[in-house]
This record gives sequence, structure tokens and C-alpha cells, in this order.
Amino acid sequence: MAYIGRQLTSGNYLKLDDISSQFNGTTTTFNLTSGGTAFYPGSAYSLLVSLGGVIQEPVTSYNINQNQIIFTAAPAAIVDFFCIVMGVSLGIGVPGEGTVSGSKLSNPFNYDSGLLYLDGTNDRVGIGTNNPVAKLDVFQGTAYIGGTSGDAYFVTYADVSGSNVSIEAINRENTIKRNLTLNAYGGNVGIGITNPGCSLQINGGVRARGGAPGAGGANNNGYAFSGGSGDNDSGMFSSADGQLEFYVNSQEALRITTGRALYVTQTPGSYTIDTTAEATSIANNGTVDFPVASGMLVVNNYINGAVTLYLCGGGSTVVVSNVIAQVGTFTYIPGIAGYRWTNNYGSTSTFGFFFVRTRTFA
Repeated sequence: MAYIGRQLTSGNYLKLDDISSQFNGTTTTFNLTSGGTAFYPGSAYSLLVSLGGVIQEPVTSYNINQNQIIFTAAPAAIVDFFCIVMGVSLGIGVPGEGTVSGSKLSNPFNYDSGLLYLDGTNDRVGIGTNNPVAKLDVFQGTAYIGGTSGDAYFVTYADVSGSNVSIEAINRENTIKRNLTLNAYGGNVGIGITNPGCSLQINGGVRARGGAPGAGGANNNGYAFSGGSGDNDSGMFSSADGQLEFYVNSQEALRITTGRALYVTQTPGSYTIDTTAEATSIANNGTVDFPVASGMLVVNNYINGAVTLYLCGGGSTVVVSNVIAQVGTFTYIPGIAGYRWTNNYGSTSTFGFFFVRTRTFA
């Protein structure tokens, strides 16, 4: 059989799937398919396109982008359509679509001088390097992991010197926070800092869980020590609001609370050091009360430098030391179940008080 024009050398010409059901008078871009599979014409000149029985001019009336046909004017909803493929562009030495498998690539595969390097012999992938040393080797660059547009994600980053590697979190506002930096040479870790100078350097506050350490540090609380002959159940801890404790061998040895109270723990009891009304201006005959059963009071008159030491207990007091002159009296007052100091200096003066008492606490 003879043909007018181009000869049929390999089967019939191909008719593509009808897309007229998608026409709405607005849309100009449509996917071309053959038997439901995406079809790539390669050129607008390889197609014979008809809209409403009118053959369309390539490039002027429509164009091709990959597997899509783009009309200059949107086809109306009532227009019919057909498309005949007259030929498919095929460059010399260019493989067909979907015909190149991994086994046909060179091994190793080096794209753009190491931008992407596939080492099939050692099962390694290099990005930015043609000598990957691990399954995935990203050289002097940034790796984005997780997240999509508008979401928070984190990245890893290596500086140019290769000394530090950072793990950064990036929030929705695209604000970079260098959360964690690892120094490969010094074995140092930095949080909120780019170049840590010690084993752990933090640019910010530190909070640890409260509670006692437990034997051998088993409770995993607070701040303790380990290594270098340190003791992992000795250190600083807190088991209540407004309270700081120091433990030795998992036993509380010192407690500091609000109100300037210092407790030194010993068996069978505990000892308290209180400071009261420090650097206080007191008028002549003015008083300061200490509602305790026993203890020791040191009073310093900041005007003339007088220092007096009182011992109290059992309702009585003893003046142990008087450096210059006694400037007050210290007597037991039943109404307060304790002792009262009175300014006898003769005028208003500034005094400092340091009181030590003994008691047992829970």
C-alpha cells in the first residue's frame, strides 16, 4: 500500500487519549497520556492536534512541555479533541525513556566532579566528595533532615575547618539556632555556642532534676561527679522549693534554705546557722527578737566598731566577749519564748547580727 507524505515504516501512527472531558474554558495545560500512561512527545511538531475539527498550528496554538500540552487559548467545554503522534524525537545515542537501569551506569558514577558520587563497589554515596568514607558522606556542607515548607526542621552543618559539627534547629520563622556543636579534636560539646572550649560549654542556663542522689547516684538527679576519683553520689541537689542541699556519699551534709538559714547535718541531730537583721539601723532602746531556746549571738556596732558575743540558754545569758564596750542587753522574754536584744548605745546606730542556734530538723 502506498502512502502520501511520510511513509509508515514501523506500525501505525499513535493516537493519544482524549482529554476533551477536562476542557472548561479556563484551563490551558493538560497531561498527555497513551493508554493511561504519561506520554512525552518531545516536540510540538511531532503532533497533529485537532480542536473542534480545526487542526492547530504547532508552537503558535499549542506547545509541549515534557508530557504536557499547553494551549495558547483555553479550549471551551464543548470542543472535541484528538491528537495523532506523527513521530517521536530521538537523538543519536540518547536512550529511550525509562530504559537506563542502575546496572548500565558507570561504577563508580561521578556526576559534576563529586557533586554526586556513587561507589557501587563499597556501597557508599558521596555528596560534594568523590571519596566517600561512609554509607553517606556529605563533605563541608549542610544536610536538611525532616520537615516540609512552613514546618520546623533540623540540619547538620560542618564548618570549613572541619573542627566543629553543629546540629541546628530551624523554626517556622526560619530562625537558625545552633543547638548543639561537637568539636572533633578537643572532644568538646557546646550548646548554644559554636566553638566550645571545654568538655561541656553552655551559653545559657542549666537545669537538673531535683531530688536526692541515691546510693551510687542511682536516682540520676542533680549535679554529681564521676571519673577522676570523683564521687557520683556526692554533689549539689535540691529536693524542695527554696532549698539547696549538698550530699556526701548519698548523705545530706549541708542544707541552705530561704530566710538565710544554713543547716549542717550530723548524727544524731542537725545544726542551724541563722543570720538575722543584718546591717539594720536601730534607734536607742530599740529591740530585735530571737524566739529560740538557746544559741549564740554576735552583735557588731558599725558606728564605733564594738563587738559583743552572747551565749543564751535556759532563760539566762552570758557575755563571753566584749571588745570595746557593751552596747546592748540580751535577756530572756517569756512572751516570745526566746531572747530580746535592746540597743543601749545611747543613740540610733547600725548593727549587724549573727546568730547560731542548735536544733534537729526533719
